[in-house]
Amino acid sequence: MKSVFHFPLGSLVFPIFLIGLVAGIPGSPAADTHRPGAPSAGDEFWDGQFALGVSYSPQPESRAVYAVAVAGENVYVGGDFDHAGHTPAGFIARWNSATRQWSALGAGVNGRVKAIAVQGNDVFVGGNFTAAGGSAAKYIARWNEASQTWSALGGELAHSATPAEVNAIAIGAGGMVYVGGEFETAGGTAVHNIARWTGSAWQALGTGTGGAEHTVQAIAAGVHDIYIGGRFTSVGGTPLSYVARWNGSTWSGLGSGVNNRVDALAVNGNSVYVGGHFTGVYETGSYAPTAAGYVALWNGSTWDTLRGGMKDGYVSALLVGPDGIYAGGQFAGVTNPVIWQLPRNIARWNGSAWLPTPSVSYPSYVGTDGTVFALAYSGAESSVYAGGFMSRTWIYTANAIARWSVVDHTWYGLGDSVNGEVNAIAVNGNDIYLGGSFTSAGGIPAANIVLWNRATRTWSALGSGLSGYTGLQYHSTVQAIDVFDGIVYVGGNFTTAGGISAELMAAWNPSSQTWSGLGSGLAANSSQRGGSVLAIDSSSFFGITAGGFFQSAGLATANNIANWAYFYPSPSWFNLPDGTNEAVSAVLYLNFTLYIGGNFTSPASYMSKWEGSKWNPIAGGQPNHEVFSILEGPSPFLYVGGAFTDLGGDNGDFIARYDYVHNTWGPLGSGFNDRVRALTVGNGELYAGGSFTASGTAATSRVAGYSGGQWRPLGSGVDGQVYALAFDGQSLYVGGSFLNAGGKPSTHFGRYGLNRSYLPVLAR
Repeated sequence: MKSVFHFPLGSLVFPIFLIGLVAGIPGSPAADTHRPGAPSAGDEFWDGQFALGVSYSPQPESRAVYAVAVAGENVYVGGDFDHAGHTPAGFIARWNSATRQWSALGAGVNGRVKAIAVQGNDVFVGGNFTAAGGSAAKYIARWNEASQTWSALGGELAHSATPAEVNAIAIGAGGMVYVGGEFETAGGTAVHNIARWTGSAWQALGTGTGGAEHTVQAIAAGVHDIYIGGRFTSVGGTPLSYVARWNGSTWSGLGSGVNNRVDALAVNGNSVYVGGHFTGVYETGSYAPTAAGYVALWNGSTWDTLRGGMKDGYVSALLVGPDGIYAGGQFAGVTNPVIWQLPRNIARWNGSAWLPTPSVSYPSYVGTDGTVFALAYSGAESSVYAGGFMSRTWIYTANAIARWSVVDHTWYGLGDSVNGEVNAIAVNGNDIYLGGSFTSAGGIPAANIVLWNRATRTWSALGSGLSGYTGLQYHSTVQAIDVFDGIVYVGGNFTTAGGISAELMAAWNPSSQTWSGLGSGLAANSSQRGGSVLAIDSSSFFGITAGGFFQSAGLATANNIANWAYFYPSPSWFNLPDGTNEAVSAVLYLNFTLYIGGNFTSPASYMSKWEGSKWNPIAGGQPNHEVFSILEGPSPFLYVGGAFTDLGGDNGDFIARYDYVHNTWGPLGSGFNDRVRALTVGNGELYAGGSFTASGTAATSRVAGYSGGQWRPLGSGVDGQVYALAFDGQSLYVGGSFLNAGGKPSTHFGRYGLNRSYLPVLAR
């Protein structure tokens, strides 16, 4: 049985053929359209395993990470969420970088987490919660890794006028725990927004920052001194503008401070990096500020504005990394860029300039699509963890938390799914191959292609994957997969496979675990548009057929369609004379006839067939718009999906049935209200995926099943485009740009159990 799948390329959509936000939080990304609706009948059959990052069930659009701390293999993440991956977690969770699994810290806490610090087995957590592990613990609590229990720290933090809150925690010399936020007392001791926990009692640091709203937002520990930043304008009774230093007995300023709120601090030797909402810094005794874009360096005696810092926003996180200083927040770029890319919301200071993450040739803005609130460094992985109110890091899905590799300058996701769109799925026994635009799957590096084993529920990379790209594309992508005779054929926009040359198409041998190219590959003549393989189909008689956008195959001219004959006299590329005048995005070889679909108008409009010696139109009528998918049905039918609206009579919108014996078109139920981009069959039922939301009057959110003459929804469906479908005998696999399936987090990949309900796996 053959299945048909689809994928996006730029602003267009093509098919593939295969076998087998809290309200009021500043800096939020654009309105999140990925929201699960109310539970529907059938949602219980969606597998809840494939979740990335964190999520918040009551308000999925408002999930955020405000605090990250690293201790060895453990990465502690806190914020506004109730799930980490598919694991229930009360506002705080642990990611293990070795096992690549999320786990909860007991029952967690009952409110937002804004600060985390680790000391040995103790994880100190602060925020606006009032209970931890089900017991009272106002605004700060301690999780012990050895006993796996929560406890309060002495007497509670309190504020007479408003609820208290902890914004920052740091571990200082001698293991002292410094806590800052908005509170007047700690354990009954007057402390005024900054306090020290000795392990047995709370202590004040002088008289603290004083009055209402003089909150402490950030703390950093130096070798001997403690630095604080916040909203205050005096500390210990001394005027100090928004940033101050405690030397163990007295408070002093950093010059004359800055001109607005400080939200982030980082210490590197004698250097103190300061970030926040300020636009100017004051030298000692100066009344006129020196312009500074939300970040500056205090070197012990004077201020350095770091090439003017950022523009249009603020800095809310700072980190000393091995390759420079990382700054996160909400900003649209830097004041004096030295390269044309503009860092958005996260940037790295290398000692002389601010650089984006990553540094790529396109687009001009790189970084994240929302505010970065927390940064932490893992020496075990040479990586920076970034958390915030963000959906993506550059083009890759994050869901509020992601990992930046200092070694390979790539963003990776945290969770049990891929961190980018899935454009292709192929099934081969227990092995499910996924292709698309992603860098990780299940937390492991996986460059655009990965294997998920349904028996073990584990992810495996295919060597070093696929990389490189052609034309003005700015990242590589896989757009077609076909498994034939045990070999996995892969097409897309890439130039290398496993480090060897393989332009637009490659073959993976699962037995030898090696990649190979197909001759000299395929190529496009357009240096701007580039090339891509968009569809692959195979047969014992005709070999491997590739469709897409390219002008040559091996040494032969081949306009968007070519055949790889692997059996005689030696593996070689052959063209099909004349080809097409635009991209081929669907290929199906059946009964010695090759059917193709796409957005071409020659040799026929949108669909044509090769019958041994020439191209012919489709007898019975041509589609009036693009064809994205062609699927073999029960003889003598083909199923065809796309953007057309005039096949099969009044009900021929976007999907139709073609009788290739009698050369007639017919309807499939009421059709759909938008494009069909993927088709497959399973258990005697036809399945369609795409961008549609209804069939007739029935709601069918982007994926539906057809039997008995009508389309039925699969629960509440998915909340984004579907580009790929596959069936393995028991389950329907769905790939695309969605973030939720059946009302559950399901990042770009989902599974609908046709025979039984699947429950999330909480441990392996």
